[in-house]
Amino acid sequence: MNIGITNVKSFQVDDGNGGKKEKQFLEMSIRPPHMQSATYTITANKNKENENAPDFFINFSFNRKGENYPRARVGALWNKVSQDGATEYKGGHIESPLFQNGKIYVSVFEAKLIEGFAPPKHRHNVVWSPPRENKKEEEYSQVTQTYIAPQQTQNKEVPTIEVDEDEDVF
Repeated sequence: MNIGITNVKSFQVDDGNGGKKEKQFLEMSIRPPHMQSATYTITANKNKENENAPDFFINFSFNRKGENYPRARVGALWNKVSQDGATEYKGGHIESPLFQNGKIYVSVFEAKLIEGFAPPKHRHNVVWSPPRENKKEEEYSQVTQTYIAPQQTQNKEVPTIEVDEDEDVF
């Protein structure tokens, strides 16, 4: 499922000689189903220490007017090639407590020109990849539900919590 795009953005910085120079970066905007959109920057991993290290980092840096929070690294992408060897893409994840199991898996593909349509205004398509089911996790879940849960509640009264709706929580 296509959940976003990337675009090249730029900004001006001092060049140290009294002039300005343009710096470019890749901006990724995603909007997973039933969630608000979010914007990230993608930066190359310039200090890649081994071949298993990510090729790119995904950073979140949302600041409202007057705020100046530093960006936070929230994910990573690796260069990949499809099983048939025909398509190069980037695959990885974004971490957030908003996503099931704390991660959303994404693949980033180059936007392609489709005959008869206007050229795309974005550089890449961001595609959501559902997590693969892990057989061991599924078995553990069944064991937990079947054997542990009944023992925890057996012959024990489940405590109730009364909430005073007039009480300030924070």
